Amino acid sequence: MPLPPHRVGSRRLLLCDEGDPVARWLAGALAARGTPIEVVTSSQLVHADRWAHNVTSTGTDLEIDLADGRTVVADELAGVVNRLVTVPTEGLGAAPGDLDYARAELHALWLSWLAGLPCPVLNRPTPYGLSGVWLSELEWVVHAGRAGLPTVPVRFDSGGSAPVHDDSAAPATDGQVPGGWGAATVPLLVVAGAVFGPPGAAPLVDGVRELARSVGADLLEVRLRPRDPPRPPPRRRSTRRPPRGGGRVILLCGIASEPPLERVADELDTAGEPFVLLHQRRWRECDLAVEVDGAHVGGRLRMGSLVIDLTEVRAVYTRQMDDRSLPDVRALPPGDPAATRCRAFHEALTRWLEITPARVVNRAAPQGSNGSKPYQAQLIRRHGFEVPDTLVTNDPGAVAAFRDEHVRVVYKSTSAIRSIVRELTDDDLARLDAIRWCPVQFQEHVAGTDVRVHCVGGEVFASRVDSDATDYRYAHDETGTSAEVVAHEIDATTATRCLDLTEALGLELSGIDLRVTPDGRTYCFEVNPSPAYSYYEASTGQPIARAIARHLAAAEAGDERPTPHPRMGAGLPGG
Repeated sequence: MPLPPHRVGSRRLLLCDEGDPVARWLAGALAARGTPIEVVTSSQLVHADRWAHNVTSTGTDLEIDLADGRTVVADELAGVVNRLVTVPTEGLGAAPGDLDYARAELHALWLSWLAGLPCPVLNRPTPYGLSGVWLSELEWVVHAGRAGLPTVPVRFDSGGSAPVHDDSAAPATDGQVPGGWGAATVPLLVVAGAVFGPPGAAPLVDGVRELARSVGADLLEVRLRPRDPPRPPPRRRSTRRPPRGGGRVILLCGIASEPPLERVADELDTAGEPFVLLHQRRWRECDLAVEVDGAHVGGRLRMGSLVIDLTEVRAVYTRQMDDRSLPDVRALPPGDPAATRCRAFHEALTRWLEITPARVVNRAAPQGSNGSKPYQAQLIRRHGFEVPDTLVTNDPGAVAAFRDEHVRVVYKSTSAIRSIVRELTDDDLARLDAIRWCPVQFQEHVAGTDVRVHCVGGEVFASRVDSDATDYRYAHDETGTSAEVVAHEIDATTATRCLDLTEALGLELSGIDLRVTPDGRTYCFEVNPSPAYSYYEASTGQPIARAIARHLAAAEAGDERPTPHPRMGAGLPGG
């Protein structure tokens, strides 16, 4: 159903966590200048009496009834200052085993409604930060070096200790200073492109402005530690240094026997491309040391007796499982040092994958859009696809009205936590009171034919899925008959939209779920950033693994520039 056009409101909101002194100061300072702003805390949001967030092919909408009697309506807002950091779950009434699920679902909802507000927002959220740009310390150093700011080398390893550095540029979002930089710093504040700071910092203004622009931050505090004697910023460096040996290695990360990884390894082997497999089950034999000097990223990876110079890695295909779910880690008692070491190694590996100039299929940051289905739907619809009418709510009455409008309605998780898509039945309506403590995502049922599209390296592989099940992944459980998957041809316009969407999300590889209605309309449900393509390849014979291997082999060492998280949200309303 089309949503009515948004009108311009007059209310201003300041969103913050409980006990945020800067937010309280800002509210007072604005009021003293005749610009009142309402403060709404994360605790007030999480305990709101009612949520109703709509996403359709034509727009988004929002209504929140707070427990103190205030109502937040998207159309009434003139602007928002966003300082939210976390989703508190205290007092939700959920069982202890459900708290992680509730936190993920609420984070997904908050990410979507904040991103979809039609008014200006400082800072809009990204999948890795509710208030915008939240990068690791190593990422900040790399981006600062690219912006021309002075930095010193930083070393980080998988031993679990903090990064080692001396004094350097220490960029930090919204006053959050990375640990270890010290207090004797010169602050510079960026607000919508304007830079404020002491006169002595004037030579650094252009670099600080470029840093904020490059990561997409509207509001950014950068703290620089002065040197004695002070030195001007260096000339802009090259974004990479040529690796020794020309960057010959392709790295595969994950479980060696998992079909998607195994098939790519076979294709690389057949093509004679040198590759190394980092087998997660052998984490005890591995360690990683990363060195960052401005925009240059180096270091070494040890796997048993094999040691790899990280500048030699030209491409990576990563399909890692959660290391905390590895069988030998699950068997360890709580607090075991081995489990801590395993977590530290995988954390170091993830940090390196985010900053390496190698081609990575796929980095963690671009995958984050899949952590909120309604947020991702807002990105999807910008590329010409229709999206199903969606309601995320904890209001049983709103669900009943939504079902009356659409007749057939399905429900599923709002976040990336796996769930089975089910159709809403009369029996479900009788137990809708259960959603009051945590909003749930409901969607109109779209009749049609499912099509899965895999995109990699400019190539498109489409598969048609024939099944009567609501969720064809579980067709045998629902209907007694497994889904049938066959190769399928899609039109050039749809193929181009899929490629453009994949690129816009910062992905090298995607699995896009489409449904084509009997009257020829194409709906897109979601984009999977780590698709289990082997299921479709095994059924259709399409050479998807070969295309992935070809894409990895085509990479030139150091030729890729990691895309920061905010790029995924660029272009949303007010952004």
